[in-house]
Amino acid sequence: MIGKNNLKNVEIIYVESNGFKPLYKITNLYLLEKFRKANVMTKKDMANILDIGLRSYEKITYGKKIGTKCAKKIKDFLNGEQ
Repeated sequence: MIGKNNLKNVEIIYVESNGFKPLYKITNLYLLEKFRKANVMTKKDMANILDIGLRSYEKITYGKKIGTKCAKKIKDFLNGEQ
């Protein structure tokens, strides 16, 4: 079973700026999905743990870019500052 220690390899990187709004992308996403599946959670459960919306979590899993608020909440989860 994958623990939170393995999630330290998940990184949030700055990709570009869409006008005035910075956009980020998650690298090593497979580790986040592996954590979700190992703990028998649905995408909705994982979105609730990350404190983001389900659509935002689905955007992440499809490899799309996310905004600052979403990136901050994921960073807080990965650092254990819930």
